[in-house]
Amino acid sequence: MRKRKVLKILALLILIVVIIAGSSCLIFVKNAIDDVKDIELDNIKSMQTSCQVYDVNGNEFADSQKNTYVTIDKISPYLISAFVSIEDKDFYDHNGFNFKRIAGAVVRNISSRKIVEGASTISQQLIKNKYLTNERTFDRKIKEAYLTVKLESQYSKDEIMETYLNTIYFGNGAYGIADASYAYFGKVPIELDLNESCVLAGLVKSPANYSPFNDIDNAIDRRNLVLSEMLEDGKIDIETYNTEVTKDIALNPKSIKKDNSDLYYRNVIKEAEEILDLSKNEINSRKYKIFTYMDRDIQTNLNNVVSDDKYYHVNEYGNIADSLSIVADNRSMSISAIAGRSEYDLLDFKRQPGSLIKPLLVYAPAFESGKYYPCSRILDEHTTIDGYSPRNVGNKYYGHVSIRDAVAQSLNVPAVKICDDLGIDTCISYADKLNLNLAEEDNGLAIALGGLTYGCNLKNIIDSYSPFVTNGEYQKYRFIDKIIDCNNCTVYSRYMTKTQAFKTSTCELMTKTLAYSSKNGTSKLLKNLPYDVASKTGTVNIKDTNYNSDAYCLAYTTKHTMVTWLGNYSMEKQHNLSGCNNGGTYSTQMVKDMFELIYDNHYPDDFEFANLVELPIDSVSLSRDNEVKLASNLPQRFVTYEEFAIDNTPTLASNILDVPIVPTLKCITNTSSVVLSFDVCDYYTYDIVRYCKGEKFIMETISGESGNYEYVDTNLMDNTKYKYCVITRSNTTNIEKVSNVVEATINRNYNDLLNNINRNSMW
Repeated sequence: MRKRKVLKILALLILIVVIIAGSSCLIFVKNAIDDVKDIELDNIKSMQTSCQVYDVNGNEFADSQKNTYVTIDKISPYLISAFVSIEDKDFYDHNGFNFKRIAGAVVRNISSRKIVEGASTISQQLIKNKYLTNERTFDRKIKEAYLTVKLESQYSKDEIMETYLNTIYFGNGAYGIADASYAYFGKVPIELDLNESCVLAGLVKSPANYSPFNDIDNAIDRRNLVLSEMLEDGKIDIETYNTEVTKDIALNPKSIKKDNSDLYYRNVIKEAEEILDLSKNEINSRKYKIFTYMDRDIQTNLNNVVSDDKYYHVNEYGNIADSLSIVADNRSMSISAIAGRSEYDLLDFKRQPGSLIKPLLVYAPAFESGKYYPCSRILDEHTTIDGYSPRNVGNKYYGHVSIRDAVAQSLNVPAVKICDDLGIDTCISYADKLNLNLAEEDNGLAIALGGLTYGCNLKNIIDSYSPFVTNGEYQKYRFIDKIIDCNNCTVYSRYMTKTQAFKTSTCELMTKTLAYSSKNGTSKLLKNLPYDVASKTGTVNIKDTNYNSDAYCLAYTTKHTMVTWLGNYSMEKQHNLSGCNNGGTYSTQMVKDMFELIYDNHYPDDFEFANLVELPIDSVSLSRDNEVKLASNLPQRFVTYEEFAIDNTPTLASNILDVPIVPTLKCITNTSSVVLSFDVCDYYTYDIVRYCKGEKFIMETISGESGNYEYVDTNLMDNTKYKYCVITRSNTTNIEKVSNVVEATINRNYNDLLNNINRNSMW
């Protein structure tokens, strides 16, 4: 009886739990549907943006990127079949949902306790792209299901497919099938063949991974998967399949004719997508107002500079470089302008950064370590380290050079030697601090010269230089200040996220060094600007040729940073840059002319170096021994002045006047004389001493001279052994040092004397 009562109570509790859970689910579903039930799908085919974007002064600028909409009868049947096979096999048969796929996905999601797999149909994808977020939640899936039912009741399958193909992103800056067909193959959609259709259908899952511009092997594998799905579905026969899988992908890329202001707009939308975790279409549909940092005057000037043919050298094939330039404001840490000139998409491409990376991964870390100063000298020579042999431009090497000059002349060997000394792991740790995201394969000395597996984009580069203008703090330059929704509620307001990458003193040393480069180095085209400019150039050479693939100049003042890239986007031989088109030429000229436009009627403040100190250094030890020593009570002619971080100054004092350096004495014996030679310094006194038959003679005393000194002793007896040495004395102490001893004998026999007499009698 007691047991039966317990079972009744337990059953009642289970029933209550089921009712509560069911009610909660119903409430959850109802709330989700209520959020979207008022969304009208009447304008689903519209390609017009509802998003408003404003410049730094609050003036709206328009989206010049309007997709070209094409109707389904103007789209290749191959493309439609390819999309159905790879994305939604039962598209023309289901009512918006594929319940078999959903069931499988539900099982896997429940076992994972989160949504790890979707089973979206093309109809669901269209709804998600146009009206919802990319988040993987049950709330979003309920909203998607409700709107999908609504979509299927209002539109035919062909209308849904048509809208879907005109809406999705194909990579390479192409939204919609019209732009994609043109961007990849130079065609209109109806002209796409089977091969091309399968490439485009395959890449939409992940344009970054499957775009033939990014990875041709991945693109071919993905295309072949689409072909196999079409074969399985009976859309193609085995003969066609076998033919198509052996074909290459014949790209014929064409510009989608985006102008420079559009490049700024697209970067704004890209940043908004990251901030809000929404797609472009979702952002547009929600009618956000986005306030940016675009400076109209700077943007207009940059457009004009980038468009000017005088900055584009024509190579031997008659082609010019692709280009991209960014101007950033160092006070608000924002992007003022961005412009480019290319047949390719310049939104997010990656390139080898070349020597631009040296200050970031080598020289600033070297200063930070406390082991190096700008005046520290490194032996620039042909060298091999662990099988890696860096080469300077032109295979020229300059002996011992200061870090300051190594940076200015962009020498490769000193950078690699310092990287090796610091340790690759140390250099990579700074890449992490600067958000450069190196690949796992980037663990060799080549990183010191910008030899990266995947490279980095121009925005990464300008961001990574931010510590040099922010007292060592890494910050990303941003396009967006704030975002307001359709109810005038602020959904995003920029917050400055900062991380300390370098000490302030390190950044001041680096800026001082880069300012020296602007006056004396590869970017000396900037030297006549009447205000402080720090700069670094970079050139990526095509191995074993006189051609380049990339040329950079990055420069900054206290107010602005600008970086310009000129390069061969396609990496096809006929588009290589000629040798004269390097980082120090056209790229630097663009930066110089742009700065002159920005500072036409006002100059930026000069750099301040509050954390640097100038100290007297022993120039002799520096040039002779490559040692940085403080000049203590040295005559002025032996002193040079160098700058150091106030928290890292030299500790060793000069002793060149105290302990003399012993020269090496060399001797040549002639028929009637002995020639002695050795190196002298003007801060020591030298006695040339001769020993003969137990007697010591001081032959000559030298003082106040520098260089190689030669003494000829002719006061010699025949067949007599002489010994010589040099005694070096300090002029400030009583310390003496004795050189090596050399011996000499004038040997003459009877025949020599007779011949001498005969010669004399002839005269």
